[in-house]
Amino acid sequence: MIVITPDPALLQTFVAVVETGSFTGAANRVHRTQAAVSMQIRRLEETVGSTLIDRSVRRARLTAKGELFYDHARRIIQSYEEAMNAFNGQESAGEITIGTTDDIAASYLPEVISRCLTEHPSLHIKVFCEPSRRLHTLLAEGHLDLAIVTEGEGPASGTLLRREAPVWACSQLSNVYKRENVPVAIFHTGDVFRRRAIERLESTGKRARIVVSSPSFSGVRAALLSHQVVAVLFLRNVSPVWRVLTRKDGFPPLPKIGTQLVRGTTRDKRHQIVNDVADLIKTVWADL
Repeated sequence: MIVITPDPALLQTFVAVVETGSFTGAANRVHRTQAAVSMQIRRLEETVGSTLIDRSVRRARLTAKGELFYDHARRIIQSYEEAMNAFNGQESAGEITIGTTDDIAASYLPEVISRCLTEHPSLHIKVFCEPSRRLHTLLAEGHLDLAIVTEGEGPASGTLLRREAPVWACSQLSNVYKRENVPVAIFHTGDVFRRRAIERLESTGKRARIVVSSPSFSGVRAALLSHQVVAVLFLRNVSPVWRVLTRKDGFPPLPKIGTQLVRGTTRDKRHQIVNDVADLIKTVWADL
C-alpha cells in the first residue's frame, strides 16, 4: 500500500490556520496570500481525503477529523524540524507554546523569551496573544503548554506570579480627565477590569463612559494617543508621554489584580522543557 505523505508546507499552513483561528492570520504567519493559504488547505484535504476545516462559520473551526489530524500534524512538523536540525548539526530543544495577554506580551515577554533562548538556544517558542478567557479555552483544548493570565477571568487554578494595581492614565497633552463624565478606554474585555474601575471612579462622584474597549494593548494605546480618553492599564505599560492620574487628580487607587501562570496537560517528551520554561517565567516575575 502506497502512503501519500503531505508536503510539510501544507501541514505548517494547516497548523497556522488552527492556531490563529483564521485564514488571514495564517497568511500573515506563513507569509503567503490568503488565496494561497486557502489553496494549500484544499490540497491538504484532497491529499488526506477529508474535510479538515469547517468554513461555514466566521472563525476557522476544525471538523471532527480535523481535530484528530491537528495533533498528528503538529507532531509531524516537530519531527520534521528536529530531523532538519539534526541534519544541520543542531540538537533541537523542542517546541513550547505560550499564551499571554497582549499587555504582558508588551512588557514581560521580551525578558521571558530572552532567558528561554539563552538557556535553550534551539528551542522553538510559539506565542499566542489573546484575552485571558480565550487563553483558558485554548489550554483546555490542548493548544497551549503554558498561559500567563489575569486572575479572576477563568478557572481558579495556577501559580500566582504577582498582584499589582492598575492605574489611570491619559495623554500629557490632554485635560480630558477633568470632565465629570470621563471617557474611558479599557484594555481588558473581562469583567474584572471593567467592574472594578467603574465602581471606584463612580464612588468619587464622577461618571464613567466607556468609549473604547479592546483586547489589544495597541487598541488602548491608539485611544490614548488620540488625547480623548482616560485609560486603565498596568503601570508597566505606561509610556513616558502619558500621565498617571492619582487621587489629587480625582482618580482613586484601583485594587490589585493578580497575574497567574497556568499549565496545560503535557504528557509527551516535552514535559521537561515545559517545566524549565515555567521556572524561568517565575524567575522573571520575581526579578522584575
